[in-house]
Parts: sequence; structure tokens; C-alpha cells
Amino acid sequence: MTPLRTLLSCATLVSALLIQPVLFAKNEEWKDTQGKKFKGEPTEIFGPFALFRTSKYAGRRVLLQYLPPAECVRLEALLRNRAPRATDWAQSQSVIARELTGGVMKLEGDKFVPTTLAGRPEPQFLVVVYCNHGDGKSWETLDEVQKISTKIQAAHPGKVEFLYFGGKHSSKDHKSMASAKRLPWLLSDHEKQSSMDRLSRMVPGEEGYGILVLSADGVPIFQEAPENGTAAAKFCNSLLSFLDLGLEDNPLGWKDRAYYLRSTLPVVHASDSCPPTLVANPLSREALSKNGIKALRATLRISATGAIEDVSLSSDTIPEALRDPIASALKQCVFVPAVDKGQFVAGSYELKLDMK
Repeated sequence: MTPLRTLLSCATLVSALLIQPVLFAKNEEWKDTQGKKFKGEPTEIFGPFALFRTSKYAGRRVLLQYLPPAECVRLEALLRNRAPRATDWAQSQSVIARELTGGVMKLEGDKFVPTTLAGRPEPQFLVVVYCNHGDGKSWETLDEVQKISTKIQAAHPGKVEFLYFGGKHSSKDHKSMASAKRLPWLLSDHEKQSSMDRLSRMVPGEEGYGILVLSADGVPIFQEAPENGTAAAKFCNSLLSFLDLGLEDNPLGWKDRAYYLRSTLPVVHASDSCPPTLVANPLSREALSKNGIKALRATLRISATGAIEDVSLSSDTIPEALRDPIASALKQCVFVPAVDKGQFVAGSYELKLDMK
């Protein structure tokens, strides 16, 4: 189990899945703020974390604030030109997309029919639920993941996919288990699982069941073979908490993202300039809309330290009684100051929000 407090602790620095390490040629040495070193290939930034591939079957996540500024600059340079996730998963060149292509099915009524990855965006994460028809704990785990999958996909639309994968059971039992639970997810074709190198080798537990969370690039985030339904439910809640860290309005991610941008923007703009960068806006569009506000326009003056010195509301649709509370709320925004030739300077930011 990986509780939220653990995800946000220093233990994050050494979290890794050590499964038959086979180093990649792109692995480079990295050092954290405590002087500890590790080798890895950065794959993406997710919320407050930098994700690294450390071997073919292993990954590491590091809080951005635990990377020295120079390492943040190197990370930014390596990730700058990485291709974005595919708008159509079938067009992705990622290792996970390649393994799943031609090897997944879906349940239509009582029939298992081949399906493709086409027509859906490439997810940021894939939750693989390994199942063993003959193990009661596997059924309990599947039940708990099924309960939370709808909630996760509603909170993170298009960013998380679930895959049912056979652990240690026959092709007949594979279909029987999926059919009994009426699974709406992608289902592995049991006959083709052996050709899916990474997925087939990464079963979390010895008994052939468990949960594995991977990035779209195939980097393991965490895994577990829960001992019972209660443990599976806790894992699922921790998974949801982890995914929520990637939401822009989650305050738990603001400090790390601001630190990363303060470390990198002066280098990125060493020979030019950029306006203040908004890291977080605590105003809720839903709350503004409920108060009859259809649009919000404001000018904020940001000091060279990132402090908000003044807020000027220019929206005439804001009721007088709400102008001061909204201005006060905007002063809680998190900014990285403007940059001019590598130096932080004072600047203005034009905020535009439409509540359509």
C-alpha cells in the first residue's frame, strides 16, 4: 500500500520497483538535494513529481523540490522536445501501445470481440489489474478496482485506462472471470499475452494477481498484491490520491511546480523575456458561475519575488459585493515572476476566465 503521506515524504526519493533490472542506454546519473545519486531516463513531469525509467521493468518518482536547480534545468532540457501523448492511442509509438496493439478485446454482451486502441486518447496512466480466477483475493481486488475505476475516470477523463490481464489461469477462466464481472475495460487476449513482454513479466505477486500502475511510456509507478479487499480498497484510494496530485487545482502540487519553474525559467529565457507565470489560481470556476459571473478579467502586478502587489478587476459583470472577496482570493494565486534575460523582474499578468 502507498498512502498519500508516503507519496509526499522523502521516501519518494527512493521509491522504485526493482524487477529484473536491465539498464537503458539513455540512463544518466542524477543527484538529489541530499546528495544521493541514481541512474535513470526522465520521461515526464506529473504534478509535483519527475518520473524516471530506471530499467526495463522499474521506475522512480522524485518530488521536484528534491532535485537541485541545476538538475531541474537538465530535466527541462531533456523533456522539452518529447512528443506529447497521442490524441489517438492507436497512433502512439510507446512501448505499451505497441504491446497492446492487436492483443486486446472488449466484452459485448456475452461475446469477447477484438478491439483496437483507436478512437481514444493515449492515457497518461494505465492501471493493469492482474487476475487469477482460482484465488479469492484476486476476486476481492478486482471488485475494489472496479468500484473506484468509474470515479477515477470521471475525475481524470481521458487520462487513465484500465486493463484486465490474466495472471495464472487458463484462457477459459480468463474469459469466465471477466464475464462474471461484466468488465467494461480493455481485456487482454489471453492467447496473446506471452507476446506482451513487459506486461506479462510484471505480475505484482507470486500468486498471479495484483495491481500495477504504469505511465504511458511503460514506467512503473507502484504495484501491490493486496492481502484482502480492505487492503485493495486502501490501495485504490491511494491511487486516486496520487492521480489527484496531477490536478492543477490541487494545492499539494503547487510548491513543487513553482520550485521547478523558478529553477528553469531564468535559464530558458537567458536571452529573451517572458511574463509572470501563473502556477495556481485558487478561484473556482464553478463557484463563480453559481454567483452569476460569466467572465472574469483582472490585471495582477507581480513583483520580482513573485509577490502579488496589486489586483485590478476590469470585469463589469462582477457584483459590487463580490469584488473585494474576489480580489482577495486572487491575491492567493501562486506566481513565478517575469523573466528578462535570465533575471526575475516585476511584471503584469492579464487573467482571463470564462465560465462557459
